[in-house]
Amino acid sequence: MDRLKRYRRPIEETLERVVYSCAIHAALAEVEPLPDMRPPALALRLPKGAREEEYFYAANLIALGLEEQRRPLVVSPDRDRKGVLNFDNVSAAIGDGGSTILLIEHDAVLPSTVIAAIDEIIEVRRVSVDDLQTAARDFMSLELTDDEAKQLWALPLDIVLAAMRPGRTFGEIARRAASARSLEVDTPAQPRLEDLGGFGAAAIWGRELIQDVRSWREGAIPWDDIDAGLLLSGPPGTGKTLYASALANSCDLHFVSASIAKWQSYGHLGDLLGAMRATFQEATTKSPSLLFLDEFDSVGDRSRFSHANANYSTQVVNGLLEAIDGSDRRRGVVIVGATNNPDAVDPAFLRPGRLGRHIRIGLPDYDARKAIIRIHLGDDIPNQDVERVAAATDGMTGADLAGIARAVRRKVRVEKLPLDAQTIIACLPTAYRLAGKERRIACIHEAGHAVVGTVIGYGVLEAAVVVKEIRSSTGIAGAAMFAVENRVVRGRQSFLDEICVKLAGFAAEKIAFRGTTSGSGGSDVADLAVAADIATSMVCQLGMGEQLRHFKSTSSAELDRLRRSLPDVDRQVSRILEVELARASSVLSNNWVALEKIAAVLESEGLAEGEEARSLIFE
Repeated sequence: MDRLKRYRRPIEETLERVVYSCAIHAALAEVEPLPDMRPPALALRLPKGAREEEYFYAANLIALGLEEQRRPLVVSPDRDRKGVLNFDNVSAAIGDGGSTILLIEHDAVLPSTVIAAIDEIIEVRRVSVDDLQTAARDFMSLELTDDEAKQLWALPLDIVLAAMRPGRTFGEIARRAASARSLEVDTPAQPRLEDLGGFGAAAIWGRELIQDVRSWREGAIPWDDIDAGLLLSGPPGTGKTLYASALANSCDLHFVSASIAKWQSYGHLGDLLGAMRATFQEATTKSPSLLFLDEFDSVGDRSRFSHANANYSTQVVNGLLEAIDGSDRRRGVVIVGATNNPDAVDPAFLRPGRLGRHIRIGLPDYDARKAIIRIHLGDDIPNQDVERVAAATDGMTGADLAGIARAVRRKVRVEKLPLDAQTIIACLPTAYRLAGKERRIACIHEAGHAVVGTVIGYGVLEAAVVVKEIRSSTGIAGAAMFAVENRVVRGRQSFLDEICVKLAGFAAEKIAFRGTTSGSGGSDVADLAVAADIATSMVCQLGMGEQLRHFKSTSSAELDRLRRSLPDVDRQVSRILEVELARASSVLSNNWVALEKIAAVLESEGLAEGEEARSLIFE
């Protein structure tokens, strides 16, 4: 009860508190006295997104204005370290038998014991024109006409209260508020989702959300019918933040951005949870809004917490789950989480009503790069120059392109150069030209994938590609792209076929050059790593090994630990890889003429269309 006693001391009056006290007074004025004249216990449900602490001060201003014997005790529920409301102090205050005013959030759920104890629950309406007039007169000695008060009331309340300084006239207040509002509105134009290229399934989801939000505003559908939660994953720099802000612009939603690391920077657990709640409250207050949560994997997965801070981490997960859970506080709020590592996200976040959709995005394609270049460098560049730059930036991320755009603008500004393709390309990272024997190796490698995948029926070959220059840090030289049928249930042979195709580039190099290069390994997404992970999942998770067993693993690192720690697993995985490598080698030996022809097309053109490659294989 220490907190309650502290607020019983005289409280500083501010305009904001006086305005809120007017709204509270109006709510209390509608309460009928109890028949037996006993002290009432009332619960005041605050407006949606209310600043709780300021309302608490405002209620105490009213209480302190009454005679001591009639003065109510103002109380609000505490929060525990998990951020959960605790009504023990409320029950104790009401149990004392005196007059009590309980302040609760708009969507707070009252325990049954409190409901039984209080006499009435009253809705406190949002600040009205009358409240603004009364507060201006009482606090500032400023008489506002009805029209003047209505003009101010139509503006955002926080801006109006900041502008209403003692001594200012209505005209000065209106000019200050309008000026601040214009600065807030006249920010540089931000891209909309329609301006962005690429993003695949995420773009489709976004377009559906735009339509749903429009229908909701028209009253055609309830908010509960909107798919308002998305987890967006992809490599760093692929435009997850840009996507979220552009989506908010297209939906006309207020954009609120936060990150787990930012919350953690506030200090201990209570501070972190407080910062988390403040972020969600901001999104609710400014709804309809889009809340973007970056670095979402930093929260962690409760099934993996085994360290000394497991209890702390679990409480963070539970606190975020409570904040995200579908309830009244989520109405009007879209949540987009972003992560580079979706395997580290607790599965509970991905359930319907939370972040019900998970979409992976990759590096921007040619059309997406053209759109990104336009966004960062404007419309003054001819289309043919944009196309040249987009072609020269294959493999680059959106963040790479944004950095290049900054360098280009600086170069144009300082050196007085024209903004054209030549200037932009001069700012690109030094290109490594893929030529000679290295290009021949890459062409044989990708042709191997194309031939094996087509012959064993893995999928429909769409194209095989080998770049002419490598500018990005990924160092990707080429790819063979297959359209593979989506299946809910996959058999053992399906996984073996996938491994066989992954090892086909390695097999082609081995046959053609009597050796292999680093092109098949060296990273978690390289052919050998992916093939080993698939085989490990077969042995340890899918019941497709020599013994029936199951180990829960959700990341490449965990699968790697299984191979390292269990010799039997490593042996079975190696055996699967050897058998599928032999199968890939056999297929290639029987179709080597076709492989050489496809490799020749790649070497000269850089692209072999799927239909062209299939005709060479089956001619």
